[in-house]
Amino acid sequence: MDCPEFPLADETREDLNKFQAMWGLFEEFNTGLQNLAKEDWISFRSRYYLFEEYLGQWYEKLKEDEPTTMTVRLIQEIEKYKVKLELFFEHFISS
Repeated sequence: MDCPEFPLADETREDLNKFQAMWGLFEEFNTGLQNLAKEDWISFRSRYYLFEEYLGQWYEKLKEDEPTTMTVRLIQEIEKYKVKLELFFEHFISS
């Protein structure tokens, strides 16, 4: 007797695996941000380059991946952080 086929179940499993991978990326990115945020401000402001490097590494990583809604969202977040970092740097230098 042949095994029954359930194409809808297979499709659902594939979708769940894709979503799990996408949200795993988000969780990994967010965990890294939270680790950077644990540092006190006085220490962090003299080592802001760690944040800049973190964003750059993630940007490159996401650009290599196939575009998904999550990679696009994370790239947008990274770009927002980069703008804020530039503003911070300009203010920090002029102070």
